Amino acid sequence: MPTYTLTVLDVTGIQDYIFGSNRLSENVGASQIVHQATTTWVREGMDEAKVRHNLGPDDTIDALRWLEQDEALDAEVILRGGGNALILFRTPEFAKATVGKLTRKLIIDAPGLEIAVAHHTFDWTTPVGGPDGAHHKLYEALNQTKQQRRGSAPLLGLGVTLECRSTGLPAVGYAPPQGEDDTTLRPVSAEVLAKLDKTLQTAAQQRLTALLPEVEPAGYRFRREFGTLGGTEGEMSYIAVVHADGNGIGKLFEKVIMGYPEAAQNRACLNALRNLSNAVDQAGQDALRATIQRMMAAFSAHEAPRELKDFLQSLHAVPKTRHPILPFRPIVYGGDDVTFVCDGRLGLALAAIYLEEWERVTKVSPTIGAAHACAGVAIVKSHYPFVRAYTLAGALCTGAKRAVREALRDHPELSASALDWHFAMSGIGGTIKQIRDRECQGKAGPMHLRPVALHAPILKPNWYTWATFDRVTRDFQSGPDWRARRNKVKELREVLREGPVAVERFRRAFTLNKLPVLDAGKAALQQTGWDGATCGYFDPIEALDFYLPLTEKR
Repeated sequence: MPTYTLTVLDVTGIQDYIFGSNRLSENVGASQIVHQATTTWVREGMDEAKVRHNLGPDDTIDALRWLEQDEALDAEVILRGGGNALILFRTPEFAKATVGKLTRKLIIDAPGLEIAVAHHTFDWTTPVGGPDGAHHKLYEALNQTKQQRRGSAPLLGLGVTLECRSTGLPAVGYAPPQGEDDTTLRPVSAEVLAKLDKTLQTAAQQRLTALLPEVEPAGYRFRREFGTLGGTEGEMSYIAVVHADGNGIGKLFEKVIMGYPEAAQNRACLNALRNLSNAVDQAGQDALRATIQRMMAAFSAHEAPRELKDFLQSLHAVPKTRHPILPFRPIVYGGDDVTFVCDGRLGLALAAIYLEEWERVTKVSPTIGAAHACAGVAIVKSHYPFVRAYTLAGALCTGAKRAVREALRDHPELSASALDWHFAMSGIGGTIKQIRDRECQGKAGPMHLRPVALHAPILKPNWYTWATFDRVTRDFQSGPDWRARRNKVKELREVLREGPVAVERFRRAFTLNKLPVLDAGKAALQQTGWDGATCGYFDPIEALDFYLPLTEKR
C-alpha cells in the first residue's frame, strides 16, 4: 500500500513580526508577507522544486484533485493561510524539496520571519484522524520542533553602523519617503526593506481592495500611516486597535480529527479539514466586509446624528485627490482571527458590529454552525508603541474569552460573544487586573463592568450587556437631560469613586435628574449610581468622548 508524507508549515512569532513597528505601511507589508509565506510562496516553492500540485495560478486549491487518485499529482495542499499550511506529499523527497525552496525564499525575501516545519510519513492504510492518527503525530512532531529549535540571533552590527529606527537592527539601506507624513530617507534593516517592497505593498493593496471593493467607489481611500487615522489637526490623535478571535474554533478542528478514526475515512477526514478551514476563512472575511459596509452606511445616512456628521467633517483627505481617508484599516484578516485599527472614537462600535456579523455569518454556515467570538479594544494615542497596543488588545480579548468560559463552565457546550476595552491615556504598567485595581476602584467596590456580554446576559451583573452600555452612553451624550451638562457628567465619574451617598449628594447639589435607567427593577441605581458593590455608570461616562455610535438607537 502507498505511503505518503503529511507536512505542516507554521509561521512563528507572527505578532512581533507584524506589530513590531509604529509605521502602518510596515505592519501591512509584514502581514502580506505572512499571508504569502503559506500561499503564493508555497506554490512557487513547489513549482521551483518541480513538484506537481493542486494549486491554481491564483493560489486557489482544486479540491477535486486527490493525491491517492491522481497520478499526475505529487502534492495535495489540504489547507493554507493564516500563517500555516497542511500539505500531503507523495514522497518525503518532494516534501523536503518544497520546504527547502520555501525556506530559501523566506531567508532572501522575508528576513526576520521564522517558520517551523514537521513531516510525518505514514501508510495510507493507517488513519489520518483519531487520537493516534497521522495528523495527531504530525502536530506532536511540530510541537517538539518548536521546543527544540534555536532562536534566531541576528548580527547586531560590526564597527560603526546605523541603527534601523523600526527594529533596532543594523541598517542595510534607506527607506524611501512613504507619503505626506514621511518625507525623508531613513536607515532601515533588511527586514523593513522587505516589508516596504513596492511589489509587496501593491499586492497587499490589491488583496485589501478585493476584500473591500465598495470602499473606493464610495470615494474613500485607505490610510498609509497612523498619523491622522484618528483625531483632527490640532487635536490629540487617538486610534483603536481591535483584536477579535472566534470562540472554540480549535475545538471544531479537533472534532473533525476525532470524528474520522478509521483508515477508510482518510479522504473524508482531509476533505472535512479543508472544508472547515475554507468556511472559517470565508466567515471572517464576510464578517469584516459586512462591518465596513455598515460603517459606510452609517456615514452616508441622511439622518446621521450631529456628532457623526461632525466626525465626517474632520476626516483627513488624501493630498491632491482630496478623497477622504477611511478611518479604518485591517491588518490581519482571514479566518477567525482579525486585527484592525481605526479612529479611536469608532473602536468600540466597530468591535461590537464585527462580533454581531461574525455571529450572523456563522449561524447560516452549514459547516461551522452558530459560533461566537470575543474582542479586545485598546484605545491609545496614535504614536503609542503599536506592539504594546496590540498586546493590550490581545490580552483584553483573552480576558473576555476567559470570562465567558467561566460563566458557562457548567454548560461547556454553550458559548457567547463578549468584548472588553481599555483607554490607555498614559503608559501601561502591570497586567489588566493590576491596572484596573489601581485606576477603576471605588470605595464601595470595583467601578467597571468589563468585559461586557454582547447579547446573552451571562456575565455579572446579569442586567448589563452591550445594549445597556450603548443606550446609557447615548443618553449621557445626547439625551435631553444630559447633553447640555457634559461637564457635570464627567465630574460624576470622580464622585462615583466616593460611593452612593456622595453621588446622591452631588445630584441634589446640582439639581441633576435621576441617572439613565439601567435596570427598571433597581431604583437605587438611578439615584446613587450603585447597586450594593456594583457601580453601573463608570464605563459609559469614561467612554463619553470615545464612543461614536454607528447603529440605530436601541
